[in-house]
Amino acid sequence: MELEQEHIQPIAESELAHNAELEQLPLTQDSEQVSASAVEADLVIEALDSQTYIYDLDLSQLIIELQKYNAKHLVAEHRTTIEIIRAEFYKKLKQDLEKHKQQFIADGGDIKDFVYSNEVEQEFKQVYSSIKELRAQITEELENEKQKNLRERLAIIDELKDLVTKQESIGKTFQEFKNLQDRWRLIGAVPQSEIKSLWEKYHHQVGVFYDYVKINKELRDLDLKRNLEAKLRLCEKAESLLLESQIVKAFAQLQKLHDLWREIGPVADDKKDELWNRFKDATAKINKAHQDYFAQLKDQEKTNFGLKTGLCEQVEALVETELNTLKQWNEATEQITNIQKVWKTIGFAPQKYNTAVYERFCKACDAFFVRKREFFHTIKEEEDVNKQKRIDICVQAEQMKSRTDWKQATQDFLDLQQAWKEIGPISHKESSKLWNRFRAACDEYFNARQQFYKGKESEQHSNLQLKLDVIQKIKDLQQELNPQETLQKLQALQKEWTEIGFVPAKKKDVIQKEYKEAVQKQFEAIQLPNDQKQKAMLQVKVQTLLTDSQSAEKITAEVVKLQNKIRVIESEISVLENNLGFFSKSKNSDTIIADFEKKINKGKDEIERIKQQIRVIKSLKDNQSK
Repeated sequence: MELEQEHIQPIAESELAHNAELEQLPLTQDSEQVSASAVEADLVIEALDSQTYIYDLDLSQLIIELQKYNAKHLVAEHRTTIEIIRAEFYKKLKQDLEKHKQQFIADGGDIKDFVYSNEVEQEFKQVYSSIKELRAQITEELENEKQKNLRERLAIIDELKDLVTKQESIGKTFQEFKNLQDRWRLIGAVPQSEIKSLWEKYHHQVGVFYDYVKINKELRDLDLKRNLEAKLRLCEKAESLLLESQIVKAFAQLQKLHDLWREIGPVADDKKDELWNRFKDATAKINKAHQDYFAQLKDQEKTNFGLKTGLCEQVEALVETELNTLKQWNEATEQITNIQKVWKTIGFAPQKYNTAVYERFCKACDAFFVRKREFFHTIKEEEDVNKQKRIDICVQAEQMKSRTDWKQATQDFLDLQQAWKEIGPISHKESSKLWNRFRAACDEYFNARQQFYKGKESEQHSNLQLKLDVIQKIKDLQQELNPQETLQKLQALQKEWTEIGFVPAKKKDVIQKEYKEAVQKQFEAIQLPNDQKQKAMLQVKVQTLLTDSQSAEKITAEVVKLQNKIRVIESEISVLENNLGFFSKSKNSDTIIADFEKKINKGKDEIERIKQQIRVIKSLKDNQSK
């Protein structure tokens, strides 16, 4: 709120009256003190809020930004901004030093040999030194100005003393008095230590002058009226400050009102106390609001400190969290970004903690992003390896796509596809490109395979009919008088069966079962010794197995089965032979011994028979492979 000073016509009071009001003033600070202390917090807050862009500047940019304020008329006005730039410069310079140190160590250097220098620091120091010199000049000039103002005010007091000795008309003397008052008001600030003494001397001489000139009642009443009007306006302005939303601003304005109140002369005795109490009441309320504001600000700062500490802990927890995938890192980065946004919405912490908690937060954030960069560096290396693996698979697939050994080739392609799935990630762009290349090779092979088996399908249906014909021939086979002839015919049909190719898979088991049953029935009807029949049946069984798509596995299983049977019989023979040693020759034991020997010989014969079966199986298998 601007004060209407041009409408105020102050007239000095007597020493007693004015000094009484001065003693009642509840304020202990003049306007200079307010501007240096009470308003300082809001100015700092406004400066920080308006200069958040500074935190995004690099070292060189910070020097350029600092250079903007290297002018005498800007140094004092932007002191807070200059110090923010300085703090941010040395923070980032420290970060740069740590970065170079870690790189030096990572490259195998000894920490004792590490040397760091940055030309920008010297450049920054030069600019900042220039600003400090300007600041010192301003301070010196300000102090000199205050001393000059003090001398001028003391000179006016001396001139007031001289007025009472002049032999001039009252009108002329009073005009000189008014001129001295005007000069007094135009003089600026003086040293704080001299303010109280100076005003006491001034008001004393004003009172002496009034007593000396004995100003006439009419003129004095006019002055009292004008002073009353002026102080009423000050009361109204003080009361209006109670509606000011910015309490610091209201408090600063109140100091100016008190300065003006001191400048205004006395009012009528019957109005003096009433008027002063009104002004003092408004002052007390504004002072109370000002105190409450800073008390609340202090409490809010404590709350802010707690909130910022909590955000630091959240970031630190994320730094310690084990993150192994790109998705996890992206999610954590989003959390950090959101936390940083929240941080910017929180005001200052208490002064003694504010810098520390800010540095803690920055350190935690920096640590997170250092880990992130390391992870992505590792990811890049892994992606390069994975990319090469996929390229190798593409090359293999392109070399295999013309193969016609369908069974093995198909398995090899399936193995390649499985291997492709097991390879780690690469960039989306490269992944799509290589996948299209690999799929093209696979599609070319499987399309060729599909065309091949389309032709095979009709062939398999023809084979099915041929095998049905063979089964019917086996069923219709008549037993000859000579069993060998029947066996030869059966074996000829068996050979015919084995020479027929594959049939549709869904019919294979059904027709195989029907074939076995027909052959088995014919064998049972042939009149041959058991050993010959068993050998012939074994041959048929093996021949049948050889027609199976998994013949090798099934024949091997059959051989293993027979070998296990041999081991069981050998174990039984071993037990029998061992038991024979417990019997001595006698009439009673001869029968038992003979029985044991019979079982042993039978077992040995069985072993030999099984071995013969194994030899037959292997012989037939070898002939089939030829």
